[in-house]
This record gives sequence, C-alpha cells and structure tokens, in this order.
Amino acid sequence: MLVLGVTGKAVSGKSSVAEYLAKKYGFIHLDFTKDLLAPMLTEKHKAVVRKNLINLGMEIRKKQGGKDALIRLLAAKIDIGHNYVIAGIRFPEEVNYLRNKFNYSFKLLAVKCDLKIRYQRTLELYHIKRKTVGGRDLTFKEFLNLEDEPTEKIIGRTMRMADFSVTNEGVKRELFEKIDNLMKRLKV
Repeated sequence: MLVLGVTGKAVSGKSSVAEYLAKKYGFIHLDFTKDLLAPMLTEKHKAVVRKNLINLGMEIRKKQGGKDALIRLLAAKIDIGHNYVIAGIRFPEEVNYLRNKFNYSFKLLAVKCDLKIRYQRTLELYHIKRKTVGGRDLTFKEFLNLEDEPTEKIIGRTMRMADFSVTNEGVKRELFEKIDNLMKRLKV
C-alpha cells in the first residue's frame, strides 16, 4: 500500500498528478472538495465555490481540533491493500498525521511551478469559465491576494516537508514522464 500526498501552490498541477496516477496506475484519488467539503456544502444548501470551501474547511479545523481535522476525515476512507493519492495537502499537521498513521506507506510529493506560469494557467481557466458563465479576467494583484488566504500561506512550509518534488512548468506529457520515473523509484 502507498498513500501519496500531493502538495503545491494553486494551479501547480496537483490535480493533474492525482488524475494521472488514478488513470495509469490505479490509485484511488481522494479529494478534499469532491469527497468531503462539496457534499457538506450541498447538504447546507450552499454553493460549492472557493470562498465557501475555504470557510467550511477552516470552520471544521477550528471545531474539530486542529489543522489536521480534514485529513483525519479523509484518511478514514483509506482501506489497506490499495494505493491512494490525496491532492491538496496544505498544512504540516496534515503531513504529520499521515506520517504517523501510515508510517513508511506515506510519501509526500511537492509539485513546483513558477508564480507567473501559475497565473497564466489561472487566466486560461478563467477564460474557459468566462465563456460559460460570464465575468472578467483575474488581475495579477487579485491572484497574489489569493496566495494570502489562510489555506494557501502555509503551503511553502508544507512543500519543504516533501519526500520528492517535481517541477511542472512545461506540457502535461513532461509532468507525466516525471511521475512515471517517480513510480519506478517507488516500485509501483
């Protein structure tokens, strides 16, 4: 069994890594939004949008005793005998919890990407959304403000805890080759 946590700044490629591992290597992809927060927001009749996700996550962490509260809920879904990938590890406390719970079966991967490339990727996502729901481009200043959210500020420290790292500043094929090499190293 391998539990691979993936950490990185916004739009660095964490979800792409998780989706690739699920598709090519059969990992079970656990997702903070899809598997935990979105169903809770839906149950409360609230929109599943970034602000509500952040607020709910912080509320759960406050009420349930710490920054590892969400990962404890997600880790309860893990069955021994399967490989899992969890994209979006944010807090060092989440890493510590997973390392204590799964020992050597847990590894943390940091996905690194330059700030300006991440901003360009964000603009591409906004252009797609604009075509379907209207709106305007996100300014670079607004993008930088997103980096100051409480769930984003700490990610640099969490990335420094990683067992492995990959840089994702090119095309997806290059990222996937790096993941294939990592899987060989991990004998998956």
